[in-house]
Amino acid sequence: MQITTPGIRLVPEAVLANNAALFRTIPETPSHADSALHRVVVVGGGAGGLELATRLGRKFGKRRLSITLVDRNRTHIWKPLLHEVASGALSASNDAVEYIAHASRHHYRYRIGEVVGIDRAKQQVFVAPSFDDEGRQIIPPRVLGYDTLV
Repeated sequence: MQITTPGIRLVPEAVLANNAALFRTIPETPSHADSALHRVVVVGGGAGGLELATRLGRKFGKRRLSITLVDRNRTHIWKPLLHEVASGALSASNDAVEYIAHASRHHYRYRIGEVVGIDRAKQQVFVAPSFDDEGRQIIPPRVLGYDTLV
């Protein structure tokens, strides 16, 4: 049995082990039109990562670059506003940026997950599986290839 993720197939021991050192990939034929584009992976959707993904997406995202932002959270709250959220002056839900919606509007991809390893020689980023509130795995571990890593 193999588990398929876009561009990569993961073998079961990698999924069960939940360990980046054991991820083993099998090349898969690219299926989307942008497979020949230069791949930029941005790790972390903080103020800098989000701004970079947004600018690259606006300028190059439709036809010239394949841009992916990886963050363990679903939303971004601009950190200088956290004191206002804590005091109740602002609502975190109203002032948070939903990565997936933002990515769609600005021509980049968003992948939820925590980066647990990087193989610079193979130009791969290892992303841990994601779990729901009950602890069930909802997204398996993934391996993202890159040409440029930020």
